Amino acid sequence: MKMRTKRSWRLIVLMTLLTVIGILLIHKITLFLKKNVEAGYKDTWTLMAAEKHPVRQWSDLPVHVVEEHHEVLPYWLRAADHGRISKGVTLIHIDGHSDMASNFYLEGYPFFKWPKSPQDINIMMQRNDGFITAAAMAGLIKNVIWIWPKWDQVNHNESRTSGTIHLGWTITKQTKNGTDKAFCVCIAEDTEQQKSCVFTSADETDMEVAMEEDACIIKRSIHYTEMREDVAKEYLQTTPEGFDNMILDIDEDFFGCEYASQPLYDLSVDSNTLDNYLFQLFCPLHQSGEALLDKYLSEVIEFVKRTKCISENKPENCDSKVISETKQFFLKKRSIWRPYICKTTRKERNSIIDGIIKELFKLDSKQLSAVQKVGFCLSTTRKTYQLIGPSMFTICKGANSPNETAVTEHRTNAMEVSTRGQLLSNILQVFKESPPKLVTVCRSVRDGYTPKKHFAQIESIVLNSIRKNYRKTFIHYDKGLLGGKKGFKQSK
Repeated sequence: MKMRTKRSWRLIVLMTLLTVIGILLIHKITLFLKKNVEAGYKDTWTLMAAEKHPVRQWSDLPVHVVEEHHEVLPYWLRAADHGRISKGVTLIHIDGHSDMASNFYLEGYPFFKWPKSPQDINIMMQRNDGFITAAAMAGLIKNVIWIWPKWDQVNHNESRTSGTIHLGWTITKQTKNGTDKAFCVCIAEDTEQQKSCVFTSADETDMEVAMEEDACIIKRSIHYTEMREDVAKEYLQTTPEGFDNMILDIDEDFFGCEYASQPLYDLSVDSNTLDNYLFQLFCPLHQSGEALLDKYLSEVIEFVKRTKCISENKPENCDSKVISETKQFFLKKRSIWRPYICKTTRKERNSIIDGIIKELFKLDSKQLSAVQKVGFCLSTTRKTYQLIGPSMFTICKGANSPNETAVTEHRTNAMEVSTRGQLLSNILQVFKESPPKLVTVCRSVRDGYTPKKHFAQIESIVLNSIRKNYRKTFIHYDKGLLGGKKGFKQSK
């Protein structure tokens, strides 16, 4: 038998160590990818804090704060996968809006079945008002109790109603989404025998299209109750329904709903051309990029205001030297915005930057200040299914404007916010002895619902009400929050 040299032994030891390290790395990467799948996100940057605190091991009550309401879906579904909640859950939905719209049917959608992959969940995240029916179609929700604020009385005939919501699908004409199917919803109130049915269409001006009842092929049904805030506590205390398997979901627009674009509207700022330039140039993928671009563009506007060359909406009358200096200022800090630009050629970039500067010079000082006040952000989270609602970087106007929305506006004040906060705490107290299994809180600032100037007070009241009524809460702030944990710039 040949003797092994020291060199060969060292080689063997080295190879063995490398093999062990390789196995450990593969194992770690596998666990990492598995956690991504469980979290239900397509992109790894959106991993939840739950990865460090697996749901099944949490002794505390998890409270997830998200920006847009459909961002609750991964948290709900993952909690069910880990056994924190059971399928067939009751949803207590405290919100200024019902959020009972349905999604668009697309090829690859988990058709009335439980989502199995991040792609399945991503395609479910289409709309900020379609997440409840999406979860119900998957089999998660069986009962919905919607508590609405008194300021929304104009949209209700009674203080409390109940009934059944039937979820199904129908055959429709070929749509621009490339399918001849659509999801449909039929609502039957307990006091009415006839159902009211609509299907969701991407081809119509009004996405909810009325249809005949027998054309909707029903696949699932859920019970719903909707009630005004001042009658909610009594109902919840006396209802025979059990709340041992419950999600508590609170939207901060429960306290009021104001148009984020109002400062622009008040000063007749037409920002469509400027928006078009902005989303062609900037494509931030993360919240941090949004914040940097917002700060940078505000500085550019401040520079424009200092030039004092606003010439009655005629930028061509401005001294070319002044416009050239503005462009130099824009380009001087390219290291800030270069990581967030879209795929464009140098020639295209120069043309777009020229366009942005010319649009800014069309505005007077007050209008420029209004743009700074509203700020800049992505139109929707990058987690939204992009084929339906592409995320574009523009002025942060939200989804509603004074002349183009059916959403009820309610301008609130600090005293009313405080009063409604006490009412909310009283409602949550009903579940003090049997707390919810999971809590989600939606800010609704990006989409322009929750009043920015009262946001800090509202969120503080909501979270304190939860802490006051339920012991050992764990507050988790989603990574997609506009402005991060502290929130987006707040109006004065």
